[in-house]
Amino acid sequence: MLLLAIGMSLLFYPAPTQGQESEPTPTPTPTPYSPFANFISQDLVDQFRITTDEIWYEGDGSIRGYMLTESDAMVLTRVSMGESPGCLDDRMLVMWNIRLRSELGFKNAGPYSGWRAEPDRWGPPTSIKIEGVSGQYAPVTATAGIYFPLSVKSHLRAMISPTNEQLGAFYLTYIAALEILDAPMSDYPEQLKGFDSFRAPSVAWYGQRNRSGGLLSVQLFPRGEIWRDEYPQDNVYWEQMEETPTLAPTATQISTITPTRTPTPTSTDLPTPTFYATVAPTVTAELQSNEERNEMFDLLSQEQIIVIVTALIVQAIKIVWVGLFKQPKPSKGHTRLLVFVVSIPLALALGGFGVPELGENPMQFAIALVTVAGEVLVFGHLFYEAILKGVLEFLDKGKKLLAP
Repeated sequence: MLLLAIGMSLLFYPAPTQGQESEPTPTPTPTPYSPFANFISQDLVDQFRITTDEIWYEGDGSIRGYMLTESDAMVLTRVSMGESPGCLDDRMLVMWNIRLRSELGFKNAGPYSGWRAEPDRWGPPTSIKIEGVSGQYAPVTATAGIYFPLSVKSHLRAMISPTNEQLGAFYLTYIAALEILDAPMSDYPEQLKGFDSFRAPSVAWYGQRNRSGGLLSVQLFPRGEIWRDEYPQDNVYWEQMEETPTLAPTATQISTITPTRTPTPTSTDLPTPTFYATVAPTVTAELQSNEERNEMFDLLSQEQIIVIVTALIVQAIKIVWVGLFKQPKPSKGHTRLLVFVVSIPLALALGGFGVPELGENPMQFAIALVTVAGEVLVFGHLFYEAILKGVLEFLDKGKKLLAP
């Protein structure tokens, strides 16, 4: 039977026809031809595009690590391309913002994030890399976990490995970055003075006052960033510069257009991450300078406030609810609700959120109001998670004491 089966299979197996050949091995698709890439030179294009090998071998496994090996101009270009890939004017303002923060030492403001910094600066000058790559800007943080740049389909592609269609925008932005680094601070855009931070229009709106006595937030270009006045230090800096123009520092001259990849200090030279950079990065971005802030909040750091609030909630449950009223230990659901009710007022008290002003357009006012409410919820959720973790840990440790 076995021989019969083999014979039948050979009988019906199609014989190869004369001249039949096996299918050829597929060849890789060639890189599309780009006259612009040839115009600016392939070497420059290669430096614009981060590769997987560069991430692993030069960046120690991260795009942020690799950016620390690049020139200041390239860092400015990448961050601004990630923030505003569709508007060169907006990208120039983002680059100036990074330059301002490095001049006035934003990352050296300490754990108070500008509340008690010097009147006309946040701290000693830092650098473009410290300000641009340290995690203040969302696109930089979003590169975590990206190891194959050519497979990225989002707007981050224009930032880390521009396609042929994106090369022109990247190149123009790089030219602008060189000029911004080469210019004195007196060339800072007049329309941007007083605005030290920005948000995407999807999470913020113009016409908000983000600190006591601050400027109303503005949107300088259609669909552009919302620029906000969150701290007073830069305002005082510009006022002093108008009185004494010689205060404006002159940037180091840049002699060539071609970026260099000279090694720079490693991330161990960056300031030690604070509570805000590790546990709640959004908290740092949303803190406002407020002269009328309650004295208790003025004297305590946010870490201390969270510890105090956590301890008060635990003691209230142990002493009042369980001890005095003889009630059983609250469930996790009730504990979550209690912490949430406490976190929202705490976020309002510490966040300094500006209430939008009622203008002629009710729809814009409604949108701004909903935006502020969303920011409060996001800000409050950070406190909620930190406080809830502490409360649950304390309650678990005191399980025997709290048992009914």
